[in-house]
Amino acid sequence: MSNMNYPISQKLNISFLLLALLGWGTFQYLASHTHAPWMIFIYGVGFSLAMTICYSLLHESAHKLLFQNKKANYLGGAALGLIFIVSMSAFKKIHHGHHLRNRTDLEMFDLYYADDNKSSKVVMWYGILIGLVWPLCAFLTIAAFFIPPICKVLLHNKPIWTNSYAFLDATKFNLFRIWLEAFAILSFQLGMFFILDLKLAPFLILYAMHAFSWSSQNYVNHAFSPRDIINGAHNLKLNPLLKPFYLNWNYHLAHHQNPGIPWIHLPKFVETSKVSSYGMAYLKLWKGPRLTTEPAPKSLDSEFELYQSSMDSIQ
Repeated sequence: MSNMNYPISQKLNISFLLLALLGWGTFQYLASHTHAPWMIFIYGVGFSLAMTICYSLLHESAHKLLFQNKKANYLGGAALGLIFIVSMSAFKKIHHGHHLRNRTDLEMFDLYYADDNKSSKVVMWYGILIGLVWPLCAFLTIAAFFIPPICKVLLHNKPIWTNSYAFLDATKFNLFRIWLEAFAILSFQLGMFFILDLKLAPFLILYAMHAFSWSSQNYVNHAFSPRDIINGAHNLKLNPLLKPFYLNWNYHLAHHQNPGIPWIHLPKFVETSKVSSYGMAYLKLWKGPRLTTEPAPKSLDSEFELYQSSMDSIQ
């Protein structure tokens, strides 16, 4: 929950939430009904910015910082999940795990050890940058409707990736709520597709542009940062024209150091002398992963440490 000295700006959050939902519908409708095909890509830019707001608010909801009321916070996050195509409950479990295991080997995509398979690391890295992360999230969300225990199936007794490990202790209630959210997402997307008379190609192009925009930026706040659970992130300076859409998501180090502080107050926790360029940080991503000899930090998840030790002993 948020600190009482730093209250949640609920009116501002609901305004942005409505803007994201309205932006989703508006740009999808315009893209499907334009007579100039090239305009689809213009609408795609607007759509990507609306989805940037969506993700920033989804992130707030995962930290119970979207609305003060618990139910309102969940429902707001679930509503955002309808357009982002992600289960709010699944996202929350994954994201909380991220705060516990940040910069450990399971989340080390930007670096590789001398004995790692460099080629596979490079392929994975550029797969992230060209936008393959979001389609995977969306696919698994939809798959969760048809195969409720999909995350446990993927885990199969070993932490293939952070996201699958997060569901090792998933209860039947957790899986049911994820299934219910997946059903709501599928129903919403299909329903709006027909209500707004959307066309498949423009619909997919807009989501493809969002996938590239979000996926390629998703790791910029952590890439090449210190291998430290809490301090393994950056505070980055954004272009003033883009900053309003990110809701201070770029002040990610401040967020990891103060995860209970709402986005609107994060600038108060940023040392301006240690803020670097968002654009330069993004461009550095495209140089590819780097060799490291720095050891992994010990995670804040004691159960994960025990689990990893048991898997190491089996291997």
